This record gives sequence, C-alpha cells and structure tokens, in this order.
Amino acid sequence: MCDSSLAALEGKLVIFLENTVTVTSILIILTVSLERFWAVYYPLKTYSSGSKSRAMVIMAGVWLVSALVTVPFLVMAETYQTTRHADGAIVDVCHTPEPDTALHKGYIVTRFTLIFAIPLVLLAGLYTLIIHKVLSETMECKQMTETARSQSAQNRKQLVIMLVGIIVLFFVCLLPFRVLTLSLTFADFNVMQKMGVERYLNFLWFCRLLIYINSAGNPIIYNIFSTKFRRAFQKVLRMYCCCCKKRLAMVGLRHHSNGTQIGTRMTTMSQYTHYSMVRPEASDSVDNV
Repeated sequence: MCDSSLAALEGKLVIFLENTVTVTSILIILTVSLERFWAVYYPLKTYSSGSKSRAMVIMAGVWLVSALVTVPFLVMAETYQTTRHADGAIVDVCHTPEPDTALHKGYIVTRFTLIFAIPLVLLAGLYTLIIHKVLSETMECKQMTETARSQSAQNRKQLVIMLVGIIVLFFVCLLPFRVLTLSLTFADFNVMQKMGVERYLNFLWFCRLLIYINSAGNPIIYNIFSTKFRRAFQKVLRMYCCCCKKRLAMVGLRHHSNGTQIGTRMTTMSQYTHYSMVRPEASDSVDNV
C-alpha cells in the first residue's frame, strides 16, 4: 500500500513538474522577447532600469505563475496498474485521463489559449515590430561610411534571422503537442484506437521531445547570432567549468595581446600623424626664411 501511494505521488509530481517546466520555458521566451522589444524601442530606459535583482524577481514570478497554472495536473493525474509488458509484470502507470467533464475540457482549452495561442501571437507581433524598427534604422544610417553601413546592415540582418528563427522554432516545436492535446480532448475515442497503441505512443513521445528541443534550441540560436550572448556564455563557463577556465583564459590572453599590439600600432600611427602634421609647418617656415 505504501509503495502504491508512493508511485501515485511520484507519477503526479512527474506530470506536474514536466508541465511546469514547459510553461516556464514559454513564459521565459515571452519575457525575454518583451525585454528585447523594450531595449530596441526604449534603450535609455532599459539601461537605467536593468539590474540582477529585477531579473531574479521576474524569473521567480515566472516560475510561480507556471506552478499555479499546472496545479490542476496534481488533481487530474491518475495511477493504474497494467500488465501490457511482454514479461507480464504488473507496473503502476500514471497518466492524465481523457477529459470527460466540461470543467476538464475548459481547462485544456484555456491552457491552450493562454500558453500557446496568445504567446505565439505576442511573439509574432513583438518580433515584427522589432524587425521593422531595425530595418528602418538601417535605412536611416546615411551618415555612416560605406564600410560601417555594410557592417551595420550585416549585423541587423543576423538579428532579423535570429528573431525569425526563434518564432519558427517556437511554432514548429510546440504546435504538434498542442494539436494532440486538443485532439484527445474533442476527438472520438474510436479514432484514437484505430491509431494503435504503438503508433499513438510514438507520436506522443515525438511531440514531447519537440517541447524539449524548443527549450534547448533557443540558446543555440542565440549563440550562433548573438555576440553578447556568446560573451556571457563564455563568462559563465569561466566561472563554473574548470576544464574551460584555462582554454578561455588563453583565448582572453591572446585577445588582450592582440589588442595591446593594435593599441601600440594606433599610438605609433597617431604619433607619426602628429609628427607629419607638424613637419610641413616647419618646412614652410624654413622655406620662408
């Protein structure tokens, strides 16, 4: 009896934590997008109000909201015993039952709307405004040199690609699981039975895998296209990863050495330029004499 109760509790916690992490991932993406929008449109206010404590409060609020949203799974999750394994062993299986009440179906639809549909619309709108702002500022940079304008256009192009990639990844990875959830809510059970247990479970695990791919894919996209993210990531590695400290320290030392050499060359060039600017005046005075 104790083992059965423990299995039921563990099953409920697994379902609760998995859904909490999923909701948290979506809300963090939305929060980062709002911060990015604010930074693009109001850069001065962003720099004046940014702080680590503020970020910690926001992250704590995100986790709290995610936990509150997924609390119903602790009530809905059920545990039953099955012998469908090949060896005939009896095992406990915890799952979320099919929605059979109006309240259960209403929760599924509301969760789909709040956690997927609305964030998707907000992300598309925010990044559309950001892309429009970035491209319009690129067109207004008329006072830049040709090289600077080309570099700025390249950087902004990478930013646009990164933003579009985030939206596409979000939509592609989360849509299948949401469609499956709605199908289980409103589709006829006979239709699901025709799929077969193996095909249904394969599709279910594929959809769940895509959710984790979405969470893992965002840092990869940021690392490819964002120089600031790469620097911050290297800083974290230097702080916590012992095997990376020496390598990153050598890279930093090399960059510092190159920067020192460049600075020395710039100083020498500036001195030479100053000398060249002074010498013509001296030669003119000599000629006049």
